Amino acid sequence: MAFATPILFIVFNRPNHTRKVLECIREIKPNFLFVAADGPRRSHVGDADKCNEVREVINRGIDWPCQVKTQYRDENLGCGKGPAQAITWFFDHVEEGIILEDDCLPSHSFFDFSRTLLAFYKDDLRIMHISGNNFQNGIARGKSAYYFSAYTHNWGWATWRNRWALFDFDMNGFSEEFVLDASKFYGFGAEEILFWQKSLRDVVVNKRIDIWDFRWMYSVWKNNGISVLPQVNLVKNIGFDSQGTHTKVANADIQALTVGDLHMITHPSEIEVHALADRYSYQKHFNPKDFILLRIIKAIRSKTGAILSSVLFPIRSRLLYNQFTHFTMIPKANYIANLSLCWKFKDVQGDIVECGTWKGGMIAGIVSMMGTD
Repeated sequence: MAFATPILFIVFNRPNHTRKVLECIREIKPNFLFVAADGPRRSHVGDADKCNEVREVINRGIDWPCQVKTQYRDENLGCGKGPAQAITWFFDHVEEGIILEDDCLPSHSFFDFSRTLLAFYKDDLRIMHISGNNFQNGIARGKSAYYFSAYTHNWGWATWRNRWALFDFDMNGFSEEFVLDASKFYGFGAEEILFWQKSLRDVVVNKRIDIWDFRWMYSVWKNNGISVLPQVNLVKNIGFDSQGTHTKVANADIQALTVGDLHMITHPSEIEVHALADRYSYQKHFNPKDFILLRIIKAIRSKTGAILSSVLFPIRSRLLYNQFTHFTMIPKANYIANLSLCWKFKDVQGDIVECGTWKGGMIAGIVSMMGTD
């Protein structure tokens, strides 16, 4: 039986990867297949030959009754604008569909899962993204076939035209405060907030035209959108090798993920982002090295703070009192107690305000103790 949901297949210059993924697509024999191929990079010797080989793989591999539309570019747009414009082209022709890139090897269940959920949530505009990915390493998140997430994992995914219409490649209106606002809706942790402030700011400030997926996630967050993630991983990324752009470095955890099947699709009774699962995805998938490093730094700071409090702080505070004694009317014991209070809350973000002052000797001591930031 033919598969009616349209599929977009995004390819470039990897014929072997393309061949493997196309074979998976061939097994379900979709009625509508769209193929978008970026053009060769002029500065890369052999790119043109590889791109032509990929297109030949496509032309020879589609041997079932199928309506095929192709977008074969002569110029290279890159791995940011290329996929983004290909997806826009796709939704110029269809109302809903599945998106696969040439390194995303899907299971048979992925297609059924996407088709079912596209129909089930077609009119629920809260749901903006249906992913085939699961990075929970076997941890069940509820009793249904899928759970809800803030994260738009995109190694095999699906959406609708009216959701993609909200895609904002330029990320207009982005600010670090935006991430703070989003965290109230999605429940991000403190380290997560800092990570996404830094990562999204990098995309905007440095004009990272090689990135489209963070721009899509920003667009989803901007509209309080929610993603659907399966309880088992349905798509394997086979692109962790020297031919990849963002996946050159091996990732043992990701590469070890197997592809499973969903034999029955049961739906959750409520739509609510699973914050615990998202924290796990953040730690294991998005930021494993930085997460470990931050933990180490925090532990060092904690021990350093204890040493300062017990040994160095009393000496430092008395020196500061002596330095500013002629600019304050606060007794020595109170002065040192105020410094101690501020130091106790040094890791709390915010500002210190002194309401009522003589010549500023107290706040000068606080600034000297805490630093100007």
